[in-house]
Amino acid sequence: GGWEGPATALANAQDEAGVADVLASLFPGGVVPANEITVVIGRDTRVSSPGLSASVAQGVAAAGGKVVDLGLVTTPQLHWAVMRLNLGLDHSLEAYYATHKAALKALLGNTPPLPLVRVDCADGVGAASIAAFAPMVADLLPIEAFNTGGAGA
Repeated sequence: GGWEGPATALANAQDEAGVADVLASLFPGGVVPANEITVVIGRDTRVSSPGLSASVAQGVAAAGGKVVDLGLVTTPQLHWAVMRLNLGLDHSLEAYYATHKAALKALLGNTPPLPLVRVDCADGVGAASIAAFAPMVADLLPIEAFNTGGAGA
């Protein structure tokens, strides 16, 4: 399954032995040395997000790991970057947008541009993503974002 169960068990571990038990269940072959680990970090628009992501980056670096900091991203963008990194492929946001534009272009074929789509960004992290993506696909799919909270204006 997902990471929610193990993450909860890890957060609720009462002592080092509890942490060791959770890690042993996650990594039955042993834990990978920190200098072989890359952690992908993304953040949202919450006030605590920059400080929290900086702390994670410092902790990973202190343990000898590598950090890829994507900055302000949506959860799907973060998951996509992790998948691409694990496959040894370009995991940049530029590649994310280019891949999605290519998929949209393949889906639409030679059809004329679609009518305007209005996207409610709910004043969240998606506003920055739409602001970056909309100009790239304007010839295929005109997008107008609203409730951007200033993030994509």
